[in-house]
Amino acid sequence: MKLMDCRLVHILQTYAGYQKTGVSLIEFDGASLLPFSAADDIGIYIFIPKLASLLQIPIQQTINLFFYGLVSAAWLIGLVGFFFYYQTLLPRLISFVGLTLICLFSLTIGDTYLFYTICPVALIPWSLYFSTKKMSPVSYLFFFLAGITIMFSHYARAHAGLASLFFISWLLITQKKYSLKKKTITLCLLLLGLYLPVIYVNYTYKNYNSFLKQNNITDPFIGITNHMLWHPIYAGLGFLSFKNTDNIRWGDSFAAQKAQSINPNAHYNTPAYEKVLKNEIIKLIKTNPTFIIATIFAKLGILLLYLVIFANIGLIVAFFYPKPWQIETAFWGAFVLSSAFPLLVLPITEYSLGFITFAALYGITSINKLLSNSS
Repeated sequence: MKLMDCRLVHILQTYAGYQKTGVSLIEFDGASLLPFSAADDIGIYIFIPKLASLLQIPIQQTINLFFYGLVSAAWLIGLVGFFFYYQTLLPRLISFVGLTLICLFSLTIGDTYLFYTICPVALIPWSLYFSTKKMSPVSYLFFFLAGITIMFSHYARAHAGLASLFFISWLLITQKKYSLKKKTITLCLLLLGLYLPVIYVNYTYKNYNSFLKQNNITDPFIGITNHMLWHPIYAGLGFLSFKNTDNIRWGDSFAAQKAQSINPNAHYNTPAYEKVLKNEIIKLIKTNPTFIIATIFAKLGILLLYLVIFANIGLIVAFFYPKPWQIETAFWGAFVLSSAFPLLVLPITEYSLGFITFAALYGITSINKLLSNSS
C-alpha cells in the first residue's frame, strides 16, 4: 500500500511503542520512547498497531490488510446495497462496474485518502435503499452503524465522512413518509454511532497522556490531534502564478518560512503559527482579490472536469430524467462539502477523491434512473 514516508515511519514507531509498552500512540525509535508527533489522522496510529498485535502478523502486512481490506469490504457492502436497491440485472451490472472502477481508481491513489472512497461507497447505496423502505429495526441498525463508520473514517482521514453524513441525514430528514418521532429516534442513533469512536479515541488519548506524565516524557504536540486549517489554505494559494505578487509556492516549508519571517515565535503547528497565516490570507483577500478569485475559479474548473469524467453520461441523463429532489439535493450537497478541501487547498486527485467518488455514484444512479424509467 502506498503511504507517505512520514506516515509509514510513525506507524512503524507507534507499533514498536505499542509492542514495548502496551499503550497506543507511544513511539519507539529503537533507542528511546518518544511522544506521538504525527499530529493528524490519529486513528491509523491507533488502529493499525492494535490490529497487528491482535493478529500477530508483521506490521507491513497489517498495513496492506487494513487498507486493502477496508476498500474491499466497502466495495462488497456497497454492491450488496445496490443489489437490494435495484431489482433487475442491467442496473445491477452497471452498479458492479461503477463501484469496481471507482474502488480500483482509489487504490491507485492509496494512503489515508482511501477513506474518501470507503465511506460513501459503503454507505450511500444502503442509504438510498432504506430511503425507499419503512422504518424497521434493520433501518435503525444501519443508521447506528453508519455513524460509527463515518466517525471511524474521520479519525483515519479528517472529514472523510462529512459528505456522507450530510447525504444520509438529508435523505432521512426530507422523507415525508417518516414521522417526526421516527426521524428523531433515527438521528439519535446516528449521533450515538458517531459518538462511540469519539469516546474510544479520547479514552486512548487519555491513557497516552497518563503514560507520558508517569514516565516524564514531554509532548510538544499535546492537545494537537487535528489537521491544521490555515496552513494548507495558505500553501494552496501557490496553485497559480497569475497575479501571485507574493510569489506563494505550494509546500509546507514555504508556508513555515513565511510564518517565521513574520513572527519568529510562530512555531510550526501551533496556534500562533495558524494565526499568522490566517492574517496573511485575510490581507491577501483585501489587497489582491483578483488573485484569490482567479485561484478559486481555476481550482473549480478542475473539479468540474472531474465531475464530467467520473459522472460522464450520468450528467446528461440527470438533466432529462432527474432523480427525486431529495436524492438530487443530497448529491449536490455532498458535492459542495467534498469540494471544500480541494477548492481551499489543491484540486489534486488525492484531495478530490471524495468529490470524485460522489461523481461516480451520481453517474451510476443517474444511468440506472434512465433504465428504470425505460422499463
